[in-house]
Formats: sequence, structure tokens, C-alpha cells
Amino acid sequence: MPEPAGQAGKVAKIEKLTVYVPRAAAKRLRQMALDHDRRVNDYLQEAVDMMLAKYGQKSLREFEES
Repeated sequence: MPEPAGQAGKVAKIEKLTVYVPRAAAKRLRQMALDHDRRVNDYLQEAVDMMLAKYGQKSLREFEES
């Protein structure tokens, strides 16, 4: 898979995590993603950003840039 523009030669700072949710919630997230032309991961990252902000931490973008 080709690297995103501007990422050639950079070491990936992204790590995969697993989240367990009730089946109905997973189905709802998948449907929302389809309805809004997004990825489920987009919603999960949004939730993580909200949690980080709640606890006074840097955003995901700030972690990527540091």
C-alpha cells in the first residue's frame, strides 16, 4: 500500500488497539459510518480525543506531531 503524501521515509507512530463493545453498538457504529461516508475508526478516534481532552491530555494530532 502506498504511503500517504509527505510520509515517505517516516517511521509510523500509529499503533493498533482493540476495543470491545456490545454487538448492537458495533452494528450502530458500522451503520453510522456507512450513512455518513466515514470509517468506524474515525468515530473511535473522535471518542479517544474527547476522553483525552476530558483528562487534560494532548490530542491525537498533537501526539502524532511530537
